[in-house]
Amino acid sequence: MDRIKYLKWIAEESPTDDEIDNYDSIISRGAERAEKVQLSLRR
Repeated sequence: MDRIKYLKWIAEESPTDDEIDNYDSIISRGAERAEKVQLSLRR
């Protein structure tokens, strides 16, 4: 989800803080995974 969709989601769904934290952790986990994949491809 990009930034605009994220902001729309917050505006329309009014998620709880827990849902937002969960979303943030999913995003950061996805970013970590992408970095690992890129590192493994470089070898």
